[in-house]
Amino acid sequence: MSNPRFKALMGCAVLTALVGCSTLENAVGDRRPDYRGARTTPTLEIPPDLTGPEMDETYTVPARDVPASAVDAARRAPAVGTGAVAASGVLPSYEGMQLRREGDVRWIEFTDATPEQLWPKLRDFWRTQEIEILRDDPAVGVMETEWVENRAGIPVDGIRRVIGRVFDRLYDAGTRDKFRLRVERENGRTNVYLVHRGAEEMIEGETVARWVMRPSDPELEAEMLSRLLVFLGRSEGEAESMLAASGDSAVTAEIVESDGRPALRVNQPLNQSWRRVGVALDRASLAVDEQRRDDGVYFVTYHGEYQAQSGLMGRLFGVGGRLREDARYQIHLIERGDVTEIVVYTHGGDAPPAGEARLVLERLKTELR
Repeated sequence: MSNPRFKALMGCAVLTALVGCSTLENAVGDRRPDYRGARTTPTLEIPPDLTGPEMDETYTVPARDVPASAVDAARRAPAVGTGAVAASGVLPSYEGMQLRREGDVRWIEFTDATPEQLWPKLRDFWRTQEIEILRDDPAVGVMETEWVENRAGIPVDGIRRVIGRVFDRLYDAGTRDKFRLRVERENGRTNVYLVHRGAEEMIEGETVARWVMRPSDPELEAEMLSRLLVFLGRSEGEAESMLAASGDSAVTAEIVESDGRPALRVNQPLNQSWRRVGVALDRASLAVDEQRRDDGVYFVTYHGEYQAQSGLMGRLFGVGGRLREDARYQIHLIERGDVTEIVVYTHGGDAPPAGEARLVLERLKTELR
């Protein structure tokens, strides 16, 4: 990928005769994300993190009679696009739709819509944002977007209007965003969680550019949830009021020894910890592939980070630890009175080496806020 600073300098050189580069600093205006007409990173080869593993017999946890996740509900229900909902083409008005918050974790709760009813509307939402969907998996309850450029930082004043698309080709924002929606059923309600992942182009030397991950942005997650609320029928004023509502205090967590193995102790009961842990796993590159709330188990795959390789988002191994690429784990949440202990198992249900388990827990602890 070409050097974004070089592009910006070239853009200034070309445009100085028109209005001067000083305009660039004053033309940003609204800083809300803008993905309309943005570049989407090509995916000639789909990275492993965008393809969920097949659930197989090696995932052995005690079974319960009534599964709580959207995964099992979707498997029992007709495929999306069949049945009464698809035939009518009209979905409920979502009077029971509310934005919930715990710390910096926000999600939309529906009391009058099932995951099967919501799924087509979630697809439509990303189309309105001009963001391409890369993974669309209603059986797992996961929808993930392509990496997309945020054009909000690029001037939209007279400079850009004069030369239009030529300017767009000269200037690259140097950042990419992607989003992951996870849908879950909880006690008759449907919860929709949204997680942001960000990448930034870093320049090394004169010509070498690579992509490095930047922290997930809770405020950007809140903005996209607000847009989703408006898309599903709330007014902008209602969405803003929901976002302004205060949430619970930040969670505290510490790594301890429990029954001779490392565990992450969270100062919340399991019901509250479950939500925050699910979001934290996605933020920590431990993508949720399956969720069994009744058992208190998340099935996850570690997907590492990314760097630029020949203009593509490629694999950057070992950032933030030495976990094996595409390693699969079970994350067990165990209620201990008013606190929850989190322990790690291999995908087959065995105890991993203590050092490996601690690395997983450290990544999770960093994202629990």
